[in-house]
Amino acid sequence: MRTLQIEGTNDRPEVKFDDKKGVLFMGGSSLPENVLEVFNPLMQWIDEYKNATTSTTKVEFSFEYLNTSSTNMVARLIEKIYELRLKTSVEFNWYYAHGDYDMKELGLDLLEEMDVRYNIIEVAA
Repeated sequence: MRTLQIEGTNDRPEVKFDDKKGVLFMGGSSLPENVLEVFNPLMQWIDEYKNATTSTTKVEFSFEYLNTSSTNMVARLIEKIYELRLKTSVEFNWYYAHGDYDMKELGLDLLEEMDVRYNIIEVAA
């Protein structure tokens, strides 16, 4: 298992999945032409992480923009991480910029159905 770190670009999100600390961060903008190219490595990493989880897993999302296909993939990623609750304590933090109520609502829509702890956190723009 290794930490997965991907530098963000204008159309691809920043990713830092740290297996040792149990912190999974993803943020920035996501509007790639090929969403599977971006998200498949993340899904594979989560599959490996299931076998080497820490006692707690903290998931931090801090998006500025998600296109529709990225939103669907983030939902799939959340579902995959949700499966970890059988092995580890899982907590989600969804950060959104002050006044970006669309991003706040998206976080609520994606997380409120899950039986895990989550926080929707407004940050200064």
